[in-house]
Amino acid sequence: MTHPTPLLLATVGAVIASYWGWQHYRAVQSLLQDWARANKLLILSTKRTGVPPLSLWFTSSRAQSLYHVEVLDESTHRIRHAWIRLGTFWGTVDGDAIDVRWDDEA
Repeated sequence: MTHPTPLLLATVGAVIASYWGWQHYRAVQSLLQDWARANKLLILSTKRTGVPPLSLWFTSSRAQSLYHVEVLDESTHRIRHAWIRLGTFWGTVDGDAIDVRWDDEA
């Protein structure tokens, strides 16, 4: 009986991790688009870089996705910016797992 080689185990692990990452990314993007549609916003840009508000530094986990977004508010025809935290502290992504901090309401 042969045993799996370390290279095979590493490859299988990398494939599983990549698939999980891709599924998480798709769920986060879907949640972001659903939030925008529900609030009559058009997403103009999203960035995962920048310095978030201090209130998000100590209350976020690595399992959560943090985006800085630029949106067009279709009801007021105004461009707004916000930090959006998606997912729960433990990494679960569902419809309630969204926290929005508007830059102009800080």
